[in-house]
Amino acid sequence: MSTAVATQPAKPSTKPLPSMEDRIESAINRTTAGGIALSSKAGLVITSMDQALEFAKLMSLSKEGVPKHCRNVPGICLSICIQGFEWGISPFALANKSYIVNDRICYEASLYQSVVARRAPIVGRVKMEFKGEGQDRSCRVWAELDDGTGTVDYTSPLFKTINPKNSPLWKNDPDQQLFYFSVRAFARRHFPDVMMGIYTVDEMMDTEPEIVRTVDSRPKAERLADRLLETSSTTAERAEETEIGEVDPTELNHRSEAYGAILALIATATIADADAIKTAIDDYVHAGEIIGEESGELFEALAVRLKTTTTP
Repeated sequence: MSTAVATQPAKPSTKPLPSMEDRIESAINRTTAGGIALSSKAGLVITSMDQALEFAKLMSLSKEGVPKHCRNVPGICLSICIQGFEWGISPFALANKSYIVNDRICYEASLYQSVVARRAPIVGRVKMEFKGEGQDRSCRVWAELDDGTGTVDYTSPLFKTINPKNSPLWKNDPDQQLFYFSVRAFARRHFPDVMMGIYTVDEMMDTEPEIVRTVDSRPKAERLADRLLETSSTTAERAEETEIGEVDPTELNHRSEAYGAILALIATATIADADAIKTAIDDYVHAGEIIGEESGELFEALAVRLKTTTTP
């Protein structure tokens, strides 16, 4: 007579999940990366897309060597690398002149001017002159074509007619900003191929993307219930992929003091605290101290916290 042997259920693994840095580093092809040459005259010498991909991974691991938006994001680094290769500029130098504004990569206006001077078919640099004062001030820029056919120019609108003016430079250094504005328009009018698809920081700050808002006429309690159901479903998926089902606060994007205060409350919250925290989040949203994206993250973090405190 055989005796059945009882088996113990397998214990969940306590091995920590690999960090993003570890995952990127493990994906680097060191043979390909090792083939990238470095010259004192030409700088980086990358001869294939494979090398560009590997360099972008290495660049994303450079910590303080690149801005935060480039760290652990090989895709952004690849975009900057390719742009740098086309312009003949070090990808690291270009990265440190880059920003993310309105969900787009853009660059400092000073970099824009240097690229126009280097790549546009002109002789020397762009010349400028100002006319008028105050709100009636304008800027004219011009340059001589390198084929000897003459000059091309652009004159800005009057200062008072330029809208919007979201960049602080419009107040702090209006002549400089008016010059930046004029050179951008000059290049786009006469040499659109030089900077096609490239935007400056202040230019993106001056954009006003159309926002389409929908009005939900349902009672607030019903709207909140639906929102919590949506966050609960994504939270459950994330919890299954983590060891303890908690959202790492360091992965969340801290953008305001109110956000940090609510996150601190969530860290020790119980079921009894849930309604008060939800109300606090809504109050901060209505007061403009927490934006919509932040509130979604906080509701998600709260749902995860409540799930872990009620799961046996």
